[in-house]
Amino acid sequence: KGALNGFTYFYAVAAFDVNSVKSTGVGATSLEGKLPPKSIVPRKNSAQFTAGQLTLAMLGAGGAILNPNAPLPTLDKTTGMFSGPMPPTNGFALGFPAFVSAVVKPDSVTVTIDSVNAGSALIGPTPAIYYLHAQGPWGVATPTVAVPVDQFDANATGNVLLPLISLVQKTAKVFGGDTTYGLVSQVTMSAPGTWRTASWGRGSANSAPANSDFNGPRWWVGAANENTPDPNGLQCSPANGGCAQADLSRNAGAIPNVGIFHIAGYSTVSSQPMRQLEGLGATLARAADFKVYWGATAGTVDSVVDVTHKLKVPFRAKMGATWGILNDSSFTGLAAASTPDKNNAVLSRTDILCVDPAPALLASVAVHCSVSAPLMNHALLEPVLFVSTASSAVAGTPTGNGFIFYINGHWFLMQVATLPASTVWNVRFYAGSITGAAAAPGIPANFAFTPAIRPPAVPGLKVKGTYTSAVFSPAATTDSALAKIHTVPDPYYVTSAFEQSPTGKVLKFVNLPSQCIIRIYSLSGILVQMLTVNDPTGGAETQWNLRNRNNQFVASGVYFYHVETPDGKSKIGRFTVVNFAQ
Repeated sequence: KGALNGFTYFYAVAAFDVNSVKSTGVGATSLEGKLPPKSIVPRKNSAQFTAGQLTLAMLGAGGAILNPNAPLPTLDKTTGMFSGPMPPTNGFALGFPAFVSAVVKPDSVTVTIDSVNAGSALIGPTPAIYYLHAQGPWGVATPTVAVPVDQFDANATGNVLLPLISLVQKTAKVFGGDTTYGLVSQVTMSAPGTWRTASWGRGSANSAPANSDFNGPRWWVGAANENTPDPNGLQCSPANGGCAQADLSRNAGAIPNVGIFHIAGYSTVSSQPMRQLEGLGATLARAADFKVYWGATAGTVDSVVDVTHKLKVPFRAKMGATWGILNDSSFTGLAAASTPDKNNAVLSRTDILCVDPAPALLASVAVHCSVSAPLMNHALLEPVLFVSTASSAVAGTPTGNGFIFYINGHWFLMQVATLPASTVWNVRFYAGSITGAAAAPGIPANFAFTPAIRPPAVPGLKVKGTYTSAVFSPAATTDSALAKIHTVPDPYYVTSAFEQSPTGKVLKFVNLPSQCIIRIYSLSGILVQMLTVNDPTGGAETQWNLRNRNNQFVASGVYFYHVETPDGKSKIGRFTVVNFAQ
């Protein structure tokens, strides 16, 4: 920072045996290696040099451009409802750590998220694995990125370098490069800890943040925006490990004639084993609005769409960044004795422990499932136990019929009299924490929102980096470029800041074409000196040592210069020299 064009800078590179320096405590030792000092002169590019550009874009289906930097929605402090959806993920980035446009061909790099495999934030822990495919000048690469989602509230990051992009060797050679150099691009994936996307109750129980009992997804129908005030208001408050929410009528928004039981540790059910399952779900969650399109045939799902990222959400038979439905056919042929509730005739909240990869990843938890029940792409009516209990034991008389809907790392036991048909359900997820509470006698509502990184668990999402190369056209010069040519300093008075010794005088010509001839004349028209400029790297400066053709310093006075370019254009200017007497 602060480097100036035209000045000479000196630098040296030293290397040390760090362990030796630390152990002796005397700084540099005989194990120091230092290269001899070198010099470098920053310079401005010629106007004939057009710099390349790098543009980055996030893309949804059909190339729809997404804006991860869009403003966050507001949160109504009275109702606790958001004014709209979260912006697209800001946890998926493609970067070029060192982009040198002068030595690359125009091209692009596109990275697509193919799928996400669940990690386990609390057990192991094991990271989420993002499977990518990248298209670039090298062809196709299929890297993976591990993101070790934190079980608390710390942010996690994973990254991978993509294959080296070859330079234009002819151009690189001008700058001293060779075939060992290349352009590097890197993919970075970032996600917040579980307390910000899936396990808000555990965060509240640990006062991180305090007064944050009322967090979670919210469902609605009909309106363009969520329409249930205090959508997570009927949860355990304070959240604690022995939670059992008796009233399940409003813990995740509301849909008419649909009972919604968001199975959430510390908030609607006890902490164990739900917190461990939330440690899986958090590695698969994103901040987005979804639409569930129910087909004309009752219970069939035509599609699930992530409207925030403009992508269809794939169905998957196990937990993923996907959706699915748990119903009685999921348990066909499975031993009821191997399930937590020992009952395949009734769907209960513990049945979700039987969906892969939970049986394997949670095998060490006291309450777990040892069989694998696949999710289905349709809903069936079967008896459900729409009841929260403080203990891990789940038993009792069915409360009605329904199914369990899985989406975005979260589980919802839905109690319905008839299966949905020809309708659209909406559900909203966010990343961050809501604090405060609804109005109470004499106390106004005071909901507030603190955002977190929005995770990138979005299969189908793309980031694209498009770059152009620098263009250098030494044979063409514009009149506007010629008009900018001048000398520095002007007037030259005894010395200049560019000089390193009393005998090394320097006057610079700046904003030059990279190829030209400069002729310097005295006031009487005598040719004093001629300078030839030919900078293949596109520089715009040269210097004169104030000596004439006889190698003598010129006298004080006014001088003219004439700049001539290969395409026949020219510029005439003048400058003043105040020099020592000769």
